[in-house]
Amino acid sequence: MAALVDSASPPAPATSAVSDLVSKFPDEAAENSAMVQFMAEIMLKYRNNDEASATERLKRYLAWRKEIFGNLHDHSMAADPVIGELLTRNLIQIVMPPGGTGSGPAMLFMRLRNHDPSKYPAPQVAKVWHFLIISTLRRDLEVARHGFVVMNNLTGAGFGNADISLPQILGPAVSNCMPIRVVAAVLFNAPFVLQVVIGTMKLFFSKKLQERMHTVSDWDRGQLQGALGLSAALLPEQVGGKHVLMEGGAHVELYRGLNIT
Repeated sequence: MAALVDSASPPAPATSAVSDLVSKFPDEAAENSAMVQFMAEIMLKYRNNDEASATERLKRYLAWRKEIFGNLHDHSMAADPVIGELLTRNLIQIVMPPGGTGSGPAMLFMRLRNHDPSKYPAPQVAKVWHFLIISTLRRDLEVARHGFVVMNNLTGAGFGNADISLPQILGPAVSNCMPIRVVAAVLFNAPFVLQVVIGTMKLFFSKKLQERMHTVSDWDRGQLQGALGLSAALLPEQVGGKHVLMEGGAHVELYRGLNIT
């Protein structure tokens, strides 16, 4: 597995490099200049200031964002109440790097049993997933370099919680569009009834990411801190760690207070 902390930080992208990158997307900048500028900065950080690589990644990201969401408008709870609803359901939460800004990867923690595909279709869930990732990068730009540990806690989940169209959207985004480095992906305590579905879902992700996927059972949760080297401070209590997740309204209020778009 890739090292969880990379101490060799490249310099912050130069203002001129960000401006040059933004200038390559005049139509998109005209629609949402602040978003394009921020994403240009992130892409340069993510690609270690390689302008050609950052340009290609930003191009794919903007195209993906328009394809999935229809436009480049800001995503916020004020503009889309469903974001607040899904934050209340605690389907997805972010655990920021326990050591503070620039100290290591963040965790994207999912609880599949909290999902209702009949009420929340895949594009809406993808918007919340996207909103939380971009919010994380706004809070700690170094996460673009350190990456994310992605964990899906499948305890108590069943067929009624699974939505095969969600990985169809997220798989290409992770591989080709979003500025996220997945250092490890964990499927935790998967029920037997979901094994076939999980196998199918994996196929939508790149081979490299599949190689970073680990299946860990509840009875062998010691692997998380042992073989996978995840710190107890990064792991939620539900999987044997020390991090206390926010629940319901408190989770929504955190992001409402941050006022991130």
